[in-house]
Amino acid sequence: MEKGGGLPLLLVLWAISLAFMLSTGHALFRFFFYLFTALIAFSAFWVWQNFWGLEVHRTLISPRAQVGKVLEEELVVRNRSPLPKLWLEVRDHSNLPAHVAGKVIGSIPPEGEYRWSVKTLCRKRGQFTLGPVTVVSSDPLGLIRVEKAFPAQREVTVYPPIYPLPYFKLKAGILPGGEVVRQRAPFATINVAGVREYNPGDSFSRIHWPTSAHVGRLMVKEFELDPLSNIWLFIDLDRGAQKGEGWPRSFVESRGPSLFWAEGWSLRPEPTTEEYSIAIAASLASHFLKEKRALGIAVYSRTKHVLRPERGTRQFLKVLEFLAVVRAESDSPFEELLASESHSLEGNSTIIAITPSESIGWVKALRNFKHRGISALAIIIADELSGYQEVLAELKASAIPWIFVRLGDEVPTAMRFSEV
Repeated sequence: MEKGGGLPLLLVLWAISLAFMLSTGHALFRFFFYLFTALIAFSAFWVWQNFWGLEVHRTLISPRAQVGKVLEEELVVRNRSPLPKLWLEVRDHSNLPAHVAGKVIGSIPPEGEYRWSVKTLCRKRGQFTLGPVTVVSSDPLGLIRVEKAFPAQREVTVYPPIYPLPYFKLKAGILPGGEVVRQRAPFATINVAGVREYNPGDSFSRIHWPTSAHVGRLMVKEFELDPLSNIWLFIDLDRGAQKGEGWPRSFVESRGPSLFWAEGWSLRPEPTTEEYSIAIAASLASHFLKEKRALGIAVYSRTKHVLRPERGTRQFLKVLEFLAVVRAESDSPFEELLASESHSLEGNSTIIAITPSESIGWVKALRNFKHRGISALAIIIADELSGYQEVLAELKASAIPWIFVRLGDEVPTAMRFSEV
């Protein structure tokens, strides 16, 4: 795509010299006509050969990163032609915040390449696109300036931050479990209760081959329900309940990336209730899954999303992938989410409700869970507690433990129980 520069003026002069040359035949106009023609041809050839055989590639060290961690990638501009490339400007159109990968390249030798690495401190969770890339070239006189797009794109997922929770100690009775539940499960669990003879319709995956070989007939494994309580994280993503406006641009720009995190702000999510909720949920998921608890998540965003309780690294990755992209886009109050799951949770469960809502409706929903023998606790995220007097009174009356996290607090120190 041609840009301004001196080309329009040169074309006007070229046309004038051509007109006068044809009308007068004077040698001076013929000289200028040939001169301007040569300049245009030279500029066009210069720019054309700068793109001839040019390739742009980018390689991610990992397609996943985390808020507070560094994302590293490498870009390569390769010259496949036998002519050198002189003065190339590489512009990157990535949408990852604070990502700067552009470069001005003085020269690339024939059949050579120019490569550089880019390190970006991730400040925001989500899915982002690195690229595409636009290469700009111009002739030495600046007569012709051309941009060419290269589809050097990569997708990257930035997980929410995960904080240690040294002060998050659940009191007795909040997290039941530990005693064997003497109830057969119709599905496979990690708790094998014994074996029995195979019945038609049993899954072949449940056959216990060593026992079958020993007794001479097919035997299948029987399972018991998990003796430890399932942990459910209910996250309030009702857009009408959210508070906070994020970091002011001036605050971020006044601190370079290294200073920004060195001052301890890496222990604070972006000061909105949405980002605090997601960061706390990710930290709790890490905390409980390390303790080998089965953990599930339920939220209303644009639609209802539920991750059924599971254990292990695979579940942790599923949680992070989910929390990386979910947004506060719900128009439903938090109590509706709680009510929608009121009959699907097992009695041997614990609910952790994470919310900025000032409505007492969600507290009443938690109390209904308690009547069914399901433990509950609340994490309230807000600027101040002044608007939560009714909520706190209802929590105390229902004997539901709660934690208050103020926007701007460091998560590890803020995650400790208040007095009920």
